Amino acid sequence: MSNTTLALTILGMGLITFAIRVAPFLLPSGAQLPQWLLRALRYVPAAVLSAIIAPELLMPGGVFDLSLGNERLLAGVVAILVAWRTRNVIWTVGVGMVVLWGLQALGLSLHSDPPWGVGPFPSPLPGRGVSPPLEEEDPLPSPLPRGRDLIPPLGGVREGLRLLWPAR
Repeated sequence: MSNTTLALTILGMGLITFAIRVAPFLLPSGAQLPQWLLRALRYVPAAVLSAIIAPELLMPGGVFDLSLGNERLLAGVVAILVAWRTRNVIWTVGVGMVVLWGLQALGLSLHSDPPWGVGPFPSPLPGRGVSPPLEEEDPLPSPLPRGRDLIPPLGGVREGLRLLWPAR
């Protein structure tokens, strides 16, 4: 991707975000939104939150996993139960994170090195589970970054900024 394309993409995303946020203020003062639209808009936050969270719970490392070895799913289920019982966001996030960290500390993760998953729990996918990691090339490469790839080296960040804003 060229610098121009990258800059235009970022500028376009910024303009679209700005337009969405400023649109309600540009409506005439007496304008009323239809009731059907107001009812539909009440579900937007839950839909957006579900779209963000569901893939993280169900596909750690880019592989669909409903097994007991999926610590994110287990922590998510506990967080859902806490939210249902307490209706308190702080408790929900806090308990969910403590459960996730606890499961990770215990090493119950099936996805310590995704996507083949070596661990004490069988995987729902055929040919995966308690088998040793593959020595040859990964048969199911994941487009998602994994492990240490999630944190770019400082040089990578500097290089990225240098591409966006070259020195004069």
